Amino acid sequence: MIRTATLLLLLCAAGSVFLAFKGSAAAGALMHHPAALWSAGGFGVVLALLALRALVKRRWRSALFHGAAAYLIAGVLLSANGGASGYIPLSAGDYDTRLYSQDMSRALCDLPFGVAMNRFSIETYPEGMHRQYLADLTLTSSDGKTELRKTASVNTPVRFQGWTLYQMSYGQSYNMYTGAPVTYSILFVSRDPGVIHVFTAFGLLLAATAWLMIARRAPCT
Repeated sequence: MIRTATLLLLLCAAGSVFLAFKGSAAAGALMHHPAALWSAGGFGVVLALLALRALVKRRWRSALFHGAAAYLIAGVLLSANGGASGYIPLSAGDYDTRLYSQDMSRALCDLPFGVAMNRFSIETYPEGMHRQYLADLTLTSSDGKTELRKTASVNTPVRFQGWTLYQMSYGQSYNMYTGAPVTYSILFVSRDPGVIHVFTAFGLLLAATAWLMIARRAPCT
């Protein structure tokens, strides 16, 4: 059982490294491929059945391990099917309700709320290097009943109605009427309903593996 636990954890780690090297776009396409989703779902069902059998036989450590592994797969599938992400470019005074692809060439989906940029500013060090990017945002629900004004900065995202808005980057263009330079913010917006379940499942897996190792019988003398 310990070998199985170790092998599964190593496979999870290897898979994470592989997807990281593939890049976010390729990794996302691979994770959303029907074959990958069906395979993961089938594996999750098998693990859930093993956990149920272990419960019936009162093998608590095995039940926890297999149940946590099945829970992990369920969280991944929830993220793959219920999550969404994209980018929004906004300069001061802009308002938008859509997510765009990374190159801003196409709209991906409509948001259930609107995002308005009140002010975008860049803080600098005395020597002139950029220190922080600040996006003063107003978020308004689609029915207009809920409004939130907060500042998103690097490493300090804004959360609203289950979505998270990150100050990702900035760009520069020119006003089409006056020709004046315009600095705009690039926000990364995502919704991942499965992430809390994935983290919880990883914690349960580690706890189950530790329990299995601690509970090993001492060798005969």
